[in-house]
Amino acid sequence: MRGAPLRRFLAALARGLGVVLLVAVASLVLMHFAPGDPLGTTLEGANVPPDVIAAWRARMGADQPLPLQVGRWLGAAATGDLGYSVSMHMSVARAIRTALPYTALLGLVAIVLGFAGGIALAFAQARARGRALDRWLGGGALAVWAAPEFVVGLVLVELFAVRLGWFPSGGAMDVTLGGDAPAGVVFADRLRHLVLPAVTMALVIAAQVGRHQRVALVEAWREPFIRAARARGLRERALWVHHAWRAALGPTIALAGLSLPLLAGGAFVIERIFNWPGMGSLAFQALADRDPHLALGCVVAGATLVVLGGALADVAQAAFDPRRAT
Repeated sequence: MRGAPLRRFLAALARGLGVVLLVAVASLVLMHFAPGDPLGTTLEGANVPPDVIAAWRARMGADQPLPLQVGRWLGAAATGDLGYSVSMHMSVARAIRTALPYTALLGLVAIVLGFAGGIALAFAQARARGRALDRWLGGGALAVWAAPEFVVGLVLVELFAVRLGWFPSGGAMDVTLGGDAPAGVVFADRLRHLVLPAVTMALVIAAQVGRHQRVALVEAWREPFIRAARARGLRERALWVHHAWRAALGPTIALAGLSLPLLAGGAFVIERIFNWPGMGSLAFQALADRDPHLALGCVVAGATLVVLGGALADVAQAAFDPRRAT
C-alpha cells in the first residue's frame, strides 16, 4: 500500500486540473462580456493614439472571436505564457513572480502562527469543556472569527502602530534604508513590517481552527478507543496528545489544505490595508486598472493552489487519522 497515498494525490490532482481549466475559461468568458473595453480604456487613459491601440489589440488577440481568444490563451498558458500586463508593463508571469515571494512569506507565517494558536486554543477549551474558561475562550474566538478581517487589522494598527508606535502601519520595508544597510538591520526592518499583517491573518485563522478543532477533540474523547487506552493505564495527557488529537486532526488538516491558497493569493483585504506588495495587492491593481491578463493570471494562480491544497489535505487526512489507516 506504499503507492496508495501517491495514487490518491494524483487522482485528486487530475480531478482538480479540470476545475482550474473551468475557472480559466469562465474567467475569460466573463471578462469578454463585461461592459466596456478593458484594453481600450487602459490605453486611452494614457493618451495613446487609436492606431497604437488597434495594434495592441491585434497583438494581444483582443480583436479575435471569443473561441479563438480562449484557445489562444490556453495554448500559451500551457507553455507558461500568461500574457502581457498593460498596467504593469511586463509579462503577467513576471508580475506574479515579483509579488509571490511577499505573499508566500506573509501566508506561511500567518498559517504557522494561526494553526499553532488554534490548536492550543482548542486543547485549552476541550480540557476545560463546560467550565467558565471554555465559554470565555469560545466567545472570544467567535468574536474574532465573526469580525471582518479589516476590522481586526484596523484595531491592531490603531493600538500597536498609532498609539504605541511599536510597529509600522504598512509597507514591507523602510524606504529610507539604503542598499548598504547591515543584514541584521534589514532583517529586523522586514520583521517589524511583517508583524501586524501576519498577526491579523493569524488571529482569524486561529479562531476558525480553534472552533473546529475543539469540536473534533471533544467528539474524539468520547470514542471507544479512548476508553480502551484509558483502561490500559495511559495518563490523561498522553490520551489527549497521542490519541484524541490524532483522531481529531481531520478538520484541521482540511483547513490547512484550504489555507494553502494564502501562499499564492494572500488575503486580499489584509494586503490592501497594510499596503503589502503581494498577490492580493496585485489582484486589486489588476481589477482597478481593468488589466484582463493580469487579473486572469491571479485567478488561475489562486485556483491552482486551491486544487493543490485540497489534494494534499485529502492525502494527509488518510495518513494521520488512525481510523482510516490501512
